[in-house]
Amino acid sequence: MKSIFDTEISCFANYSIPSDPKTVNLLAWLTSTKYKDKVDLIRSLVDKKERDAIKATLPAITPSGLFTYRNQNNLLKHSGFIQIDLDPSKLNLEISNWNELKI
Repeated sequence: MKSIFDTEISCFANYSIPSDPKTVNLLAWLTSTKYKDKVDLIRSLVDKKERDAIKATLPAITPSGLFTYRNQNNLLKHSGFIQIDLDPSKLNLEISNWNELKI
């Protein structure tokens, strides 16, 4: 049986570059360990500026679909997924079960 995550999405050089996306497979992206060391480092850091500087070097994906440019007017094909960002240190203070929310 084919996984629902076996779909094509866009990948950008980083979150500040909205152009020139590459097409990647969402399932392959989610199961890859290519950026594991950087992600582990980011999660271990206390200093927000240091975390943000490293995050800025990582590629950024659009799980919602394939894009020619990262904005709603340039969607080529929707994946069927919607991405949300929950941040425990900001506006989501009522959420206490963070580990249960992770996929």
